[in-house]
Amino acid sequence: MSPVADLGRVACGLATTAATTLRATLGAPGHFEASPPGPVRVRASHLVVLVPTRGDLTGVTWVLPVAAAAAFARRMAPSLVADPALIAASACELANILTGRASAMLELCGVHVELTSPRVVQLVAAGPSACVGCDLGTLTVSLHEDVA
Repeated sequence: MSPVADLGRVACGLATTAATTLRATLGAPGHFEASPPGPVRVRASHLVVLVPTRGDLTGVTWVLPVAAAAAFARRMAPSLVADPALIAASACELANILTGRASAMLELCGVHVELTSPRVVQLVAAGPSACVGCDLGTLTVSLHEDVA
């Protein structure tokens, strides 16, 4: 990783890129929001998705509103019932898309990563974070240099 890479600024850049991507993936324009101080809080109305990476980061975690994952499921598979398994799979795919679309921005910041398969997890590891708001709720992204 570039010695000048400030992960707080990188997280903000990732959130800003995600705000643009939400329009294409959910039809809901997003906007950057300031992150509250302290650890990321996870509400019952959200899913936590870890996108493990190899390289300068060990992971990117997204806290996604269930409403956003359900909307994405309906958009991608309108003929299927959006049951909990489909919503979880959709949350993983949405996190993968949001992270993948921001990979060029990560490279420009000197952060080199290779994405691996996302998965739903219970907790958010500590790391710089930023938020994206949209009509379906607030999404939070966190970057990790060390994920246990």
